[in-house]
Amino acid sequence: MSFWKMSKLRATRAFVTTIGVAMIALLATIMYSQTTQAAPIDGGQARGLISAMPANGFIGEWVIDTNTVVADQATEIRQANLLQVGGCAQVSFQMQGTTKRALSIEGMAAGECNAHGTPTGTATPIVTVTPDDHGGDHHGGDDDKDMRNTPHGRINSFPAGLLGNWVISGTTYVVTKTTQLEQRYGRFQVGACVQVKSDKSTNPPTALRIRTKQDFVCASDDDHGNDGHGGNPSFPPGLAHGTLFGVIQTFPTTTLTGTWQIGGMSLVADNKTKFNQEHGVFAISVTVQVDFYIDTSGVNHAVLIATKFVNDHHGHDDGNHEGKEGKAFGTLGSFPPGLVGTWVIGGIEYTTTNKTKFEPKQGAFTIGVLIKVEYFLDANNHRIAREIETTTNNGGATDKKHPVLVGFVETMPISGFIGIWQVSDITFTTNLSTTFEEEHGTPAVGSFVKVEYSVTNRSRVILELETEVPPGAGEHNHKGKIEDRGSDDLTSDGLAAASISANSTWKIAGTNYTVTPSTVLDESLGALTVNQTALVNSYTAADGTEVATQIRGITVNDQVFLPLLSR
Repeated sequence: MSFWKMSKLRATRAFVTTIGVAMIALLATIMYSQTTQAAPIDGGQARGLISAMPANGFIGEWVIDTNTVVADQATEIRQANLLQVGGCAQVSFQMQGTTKRALSIEGMAAGECNAHGTPTGTATPIVTVTPDDHGGDHHGGDDDKDMRNTPHGRINSFPAGLLGNWVISGTTYVVTKTTQLEQRYGRFQVGACVQVKSDKSTNPPTALRIRTKQDFVCASDDDHGNDGHGGNPSFPPGLAHGTLFGVIQTFPTTTLTGTWQIGGMSLVADNKTKFNQEHGVFAISVTVQVDFYIDTSGVNHAVLIATKFVNDHHGHDDGNHEGKEGKAFGTLGSFPPGLVGTWVIGGIEYTTTNKTKFEPKQGAFTIGVLIKVEYFLDANNHRIAREIETTTNNGGATDKKHPVLVGFVETMPISGFIGIWQVSDITFTTNLSTTFEEEHGTPAVGSFVKVEYSVTNRSRVILELETEVPPGAGEHNHKGKIEDRGSDDLTSDGLAAASISANSTWKIAGTNYTVTPSTVLDESLGALTVNQTALVNSYTAADGTEVATQIRGITVNDQVFLPLLSR
């Protein structure tokens, strides 16, 4: 045999041997993965037998399969009646240092933990917390028929271990291991709004199910004494009612009466509904304000549907970007040498152009400095910076390390508030540690929100989400000269009011306006400096102050801007 043929034969045998070894290794890996838990990255999910659990309640240390996890008050407990030592459970957890913090623990039938341990031997990264999907939408009435007409109220107190006596709006309920505890709209905490289904044959009643609800369900009672929206006869007394700002998704175009889909919520409009098209005709993607109530059958009824803006100006360069504008606060991660290009602020990219205004008010642009950016989304959903400035104002974040972004909600979880959100083309996640503030309406698709978030391994987790009145959607419009801008930043001694509050006060044409981190400041068509003319949109807060949603610098041309004042 020639040398060439022998070499070829050896090479072929070597190749076959290599493939064989690789296949054996792959088979061994697959077999091993069925019996051994892989090391989690940020967290994991596992199923197995419960070998240890807290003696009293659910709060504390658990051992499920080979995982030692710690449950706290934010841990979601499902199928609690099946949770016992020796029983089967599935746990989702996140790593906090060396501790596995349980996000959810669900009791399962014994057959789900089979001898082969197929589900147990896997661990996958946790990106988000998914709520129970019992149907319905994220607003108002429940599709669960057994939860309709059940009492709601605010949690006054509850035991650390969850099991025991809960006091909800002054009524005591007993929570046992058979109680279903659902945290769809945020975690259980004192002051949280919940709905309770109970067995009244016991004394105190035994809670069969407790579910967190949107804040407006209880705010109806808190704010108006349960009298039907402060005495407004349009709202039947004793029923939950609320407000939202959202975009029209579908509606009955011929008569306007019928079923509307607005911001992810289904509403019924009838001959008692007030329709207001002062700021544009009804059309798909138009932003509207909706006042509504929920009847005893869980149906959402629209009392008022009013257009606010038409969302058709994005991508244009006329200074008007309704429904596509926002602002943000965060540390500077990177920026281009010539300032024009891509900036990373608070872990999010913004694009600057030769029209961007650069304001190094609190020092030069350097990595790690705190930045405020006013932006809008162009036709390609790119965040275009109108203005970038150094600042000492962190946007009202609870921790100076946390960035803040203000923008419009594009998508949100279908059932509840826990899950994946899209705000200003940025993906965020919420979990049971997220706080939801609904002072300016229940969150909806098209709502204007302020989010404080953290960035971990390129995942953005919302720590607090607040609804805001959208820019231009307040009930008042004024035009006049800026007399005083207040201060957005700390003074040199670091002891200015901004260290306590992120708000400032502007005086325009003799009226004081509160400027918040969510107030959009637009200098596209005119500077916002003292003695310059501005158009301000505002609403009256509960304490009587005027809060600006938007302040736009303008050139003095009444013929052009008077139509805008009708808004």
